[in-house]
Amino acid sequence: MKKSVKQELREKSVNDLQESVGEARTKLFHLHTTKSLQKKADKPHEFRETRRQIARMKTFIQEKYEG
Repeated sequence: MKKSVKQELREKSVNDLQESVGEARTKLFHLHTTKSLQKKADKPHEFRETRRQIARMKTFIQEKYEG
């Protein structure tokens, strides 16, 4: 049985989550850069997905600090 994305994130440590947030932010930066250079995004849905991934990871980081 395949684990859900949320369950995988819950099992990661805070440091791993912070590294993943950094990678996702870099990806978002590159998406914006390519969009500005090409005047058109190849995969516009990736903007929303990446922003939501960042928010999800930050939420789990906050939960680990509170708990």
